[in-house]
Amino acid sequence: MAQSWKPEPKFFSADYHLGLEHYARYFEGARGQPVIGEKSVTYLTYRSAAERIGYDLPDVKIAFILRDPVERAFSHWRYTTENLLETLPLRDALIMEPWRAKRANRAMYAARPWSYFDSGRYAHHLAKYFERFPRERLHVIFTEELHADPAGISGELFSFLGIPPLSDAVALPQVVNDAARADMDEQTREFLQARFAPENLALEKLLQRTLPQSWRGRLTDLNEVLAERFRAS
Repeated sequence: MAQSWKPEPKFFSADYHLGLEHYARYFEGARGQPVIGEKSVTYLTYRSAAERIGYDLPDVKIAFILRDPVERAFSHWRYTTENLLETLPLRDALIMEPWRAKRANRAMYAARPWSYFDSGRYAHHLAKYFERFPRERLHVIFTEELHADPAGISGELFSFLGIPPLSDAVALPQVVNDAARADMDEQTREFLQARFAPENLALEKLLQRTLPQSWRGRLTDLNEVLAERFRAS
């Protein structure tokens, strides 16, 4: 499989105005390859990416790798804090997030440095792709599944992409920007789990799959509350 020479082109989010000829330059060394691909994390959350990809590459196959949104939000906040992009505590930053998003310029909107909660609203963002593409052209992987069974999950991905599996054992790359679970205090974890519980329920419904156990957190409690309200109505 041939890849773009640039690790993350972000063409369909940040550089779409430069035109497809600009995008094609990222793959100049890939002529004759049966499969060509790239990865850009901003395509999931950028509001116009699904529409742009669907218009220019209607037969494309897209794979998404999703991380526990609680872990992702905390890791994101810690990264921006360590890189001097954030000065607020996480809860205050979450309150300010909608205000910051409305005032972001094009470059900042594409980069989304303060999108701690919205970036983890996976069902909301994936819905644009499920509306635009047939379900068989979309493949969703949970990082917990990938780490638990790298060979099996990678094999499913290769099959989805139509490329032969690797003959050697699959070695996962080193984790980048990893926020260890022990770094997050329990109060913050419970706060984030409560915030993401409705979003995770929506994701289960969209994917028609059960989420990894570590994601579920408040899902069970929320289901019980909703069931009780239903019985009382």
